[in-house]
Amino acid sequence: MLRRTRLAELRWTTRDYLARMWDNAFEDNFLFLASGVAFDILLASVPFVITLVSGVTFVLNLSPALSNAEILDVVDHMLPHQTDVLGRFVHRVIDDALRGHHSLGIWSAIIFLFLSTRLFASLRIVLAEVFDIETRRGIIEGKLFDVKMTLVASVLFVANAIIAAYLAIARSRGVELLQALGIREDVMGGVEYAIGRLVAFAFLFAMFFAIYRYLPARRVRWQTAAVASAFTSVLFEVAKQLFALVIRHLNAASVYTGVLAAVIVVVVWVYYAAIVFILGGEVGQVYELRRTRRLQREALSE
Repeated sequence: MLRRTRLAELRWTTRDYLARMWDNAFEDNFLFLASGVAFDILLASVPFVITLVSGVTFVLNLSPALSNAEILDVVDHMLPHQTDVLGRFVHRVIDDALRGHHSLGIWSAIIFLFLSTRLFASLRIVLAEVFDIETRRGIIEGKLFDVKMTLVASVLFVANAIIAAYLAIARSRGVELLQALGIREDVMGGVEYAIGRLVAFAFLFAMFFAIYRYLPARRVRWQTAAVASAFTSVLFEVAKQLFALVIRHLNAASVYTGVLAAVIVVVVWVYYAAIVFILGGEVGQVYELRRTRRLQREALSE
């Protein structure tokens, strides 16, 4: 009887969360907000990727054992099979980045820093709408804070991406490449893989937690930020797996079914990620409102 009561209470709480989240999301016009966020993400992602590639090639070039061919070999192991068209395009881009990574990396880093502050300003406006925050930061203070958030979020996101890429290579046809580089000699086991996934998820959770808690002009309670971050991180990981599954099934040997389809999938995925980010904030806001009402009922009952 007690178990049945708890299950009924859990179902009611879940329905209440979903209904309130959906109502608040439409009240905040979340689809329109997600469009703006997705646009800023796409703008900032291009110089971010170029900066990341330039930085990685600069670090790898410090070691004489790692040459241009070996870097391209790493890329080949991360691409799906039958990627003639896409592979040639990626090779050409990386080869250009290897030859001019110093100047290209500097300019792309400057552009990324500028566009990322615009992105975090947009995210701040979105979170102000979601959490009903009316206070604002000054222009100079806001820009300086956005630079700090850019550095923190970029480090956490890159850490998550590096671990995810390493896990993908260590569990696929890239194992022999890691063996050649002396990183590992055996195939990654299930326990080690699970721990790696947890560590990668922890970096992703920390990134969203920092954004939800510290980006708004008024600091959000850590419990509320944790609830929002957990929701967003789980759905973000689900999206990553679905995205990888779709990319693997694309016929990359064709321009139309490979490269163009991959571009469309990336744009849709970015828009989905923006929606998930906003819905995560709405979940946190519902949690905060339920907590406030519970405290009010307890105060009135005394």
